[in-house]
Amino acid sequence: MPNSWFQFRQFRVEQDQCGMKVSTDACVFGGLLIRIMKGLPAAARALDIGTGTGLLSLMLAQEFPSLHIDAVEIDRDAYRQACYNIEQSPWGGRIRCHHGSIQEYGQDSRPRYDLIICNPPFFTGHLPAAEAKRQLARHTASLSHAELLQAISRMLLPGGLAGLLYPASEEGRVASELERSGLEVCKKIKIYPSHNKDYNRVVYILSDKIQVLDFADHFYLRGSDNAYSSDYKALLQNFLLEKNNFLEKKISIN
Repeated sequence: MPNSWFQFRQFRVEQDQCGMKVSTDACVFGGLLIRIMKGLPAAARALDIGTGTGLLSLMLAQEFPSLHIDAVEIDRDAYRQACYNIEQSPWGGRIRCHHGSIQEYGQDSRPRYDLIICNPPFFTGHLPAAEAKRQLARHTASLSHAELLQAISRMLLPGGLAGLLYPASEEGRVASELERSGLEVCKKIKIYPSHNKDYNRVVYILSDKIQVLDFADHFYLRGSDNAYSSDYKALLQNFLLEKNNFLEKKISIN
């Protein structure tokens, strides 16, 4: 059973009220986004869609001292826990939590962002998760691919970037919706569990226009010896405590 909390170097994430706990997927996604963003002009405002525990917002806030973040969460218990995690962190003044759906968020004030991130509901047509909160977090019934991309198109500033994480099984559906969204794929990063296995996750970096991003199109979590890769350790060295052994025993790869 997962811990009710996870301790990072500079912040702690309580997670017992959230459908999705801290995961390797989310940590690697956050690390890849940060690596890409550090090679670009500094973003001023970011939007975290479906923040869950608040993990991605906290990772971004740690690495970008001038970044202000709006974190939106539809599940009330997860929203409250994200608020708590953010308030207890060193960056509570730069992250604002909002309770509600992204479909409704910002309809009145029409906020715009130069960075939008989302570790979205993953699956279409899969058997629902037995736990209601986990089902809400993982399945697209509450936020379809089309609705998510529409929200991004509505709130992304010209030239801004959006980062999404999907399982490889959703590539075809995501590609179909992207064709209708008006967004361009600037980079697609395939995440491989190891050198011995096919990729199972895909990170999409999107914009309203094509941008050339100097970053590899693949990332390996483990080497052929099944030990965590040097790239993986370097990616998360600012976040993970040594005693956590790079997530080996704390959390699983979903």
